[in-house]
Amino acid sequence: MHISCHGIAQAQSGSSVNYLLFEDEHGNGQLVSEDSLRKLILRNLPNIGVVVVAACYSEFVGKIFQRIGARHVVCIDKSHQVMDQAILVFTRRFYSEVLANTPVCKAFVDAKNELLANTDIPDGQADIIKLLKEEDQELKQMNEANKVSNHVCYGLEICQGGEFVSSSEKHNVLKRSGQLTKLLFRETEMHAIITALRDPQKAEKLVCVTGPPMVGKSALLAHTCSHAKDRKWFLGGILHVKV
Repeated sequence: MHISCHGIAQAQSGSSVNYLLFEDEHGNGQLVSEDSLRKLILRNLPNIGVVVVAACYSEFVGKIFQRIGARHVVCIDKSHQVMDQAILVFTRRFYSEVLANTPVCKAFVDAKNELLANTDIPDGQADIIKLLKEEDQELKQMNEANKVSNHVCYGLEICQGGEFVSSSEKHNVLKRSGQLTKLLFRETEMHAIITALRDPQKAEKLVCVTGPPMVGKSALLAHTCSHAKDRKWFLGGILHVKV
């Protein structure tokens, strides 16, 4: 199982309140609390071989999976944020090895080593990626004198070998030249455009964005197109025309 979203840790009355932030089909954010996640996981999930929670502060979620018997759980330290690029580098190597039936623990170590060797990733990112094992939970319940791990790691038997294939090539999207700069304080406007285009109750054939020169209309629309492309909402294609 792979979970990719935002993790949020908020201080409240001297303690930390944890959430995962998911996105619904209309692009709206949905905060899911630790308690709600625990109930959902305990009620619906059978035993799992591997869980990857690619979200900041996600150790709290990892421990829930660990308690219900997940054999291996990859998560982010409860006090740290992880960079998007760091988790991408890690998961590409990790899943490449898991799909080749490499033992999960070895795949985890190899993926962290690749992250450490990547000069584009700041120091410390590899250190915050953690592996929780089912046996670690069992050891906590034993006496100190008897704490000897009996973890034996195998490859996933369900995997018959495979490789990563980028799905972005399959979508007809004309990309803008250059990189998008960070969009600040325009989330409300971007959400309004997306809602007008996708909400079945408010669907429009044409949305016109107007305003005086140099206020950021082009940047807003470029980010909106990028947002839609990443979520594969318009499979017929997204065309950006500079006029």
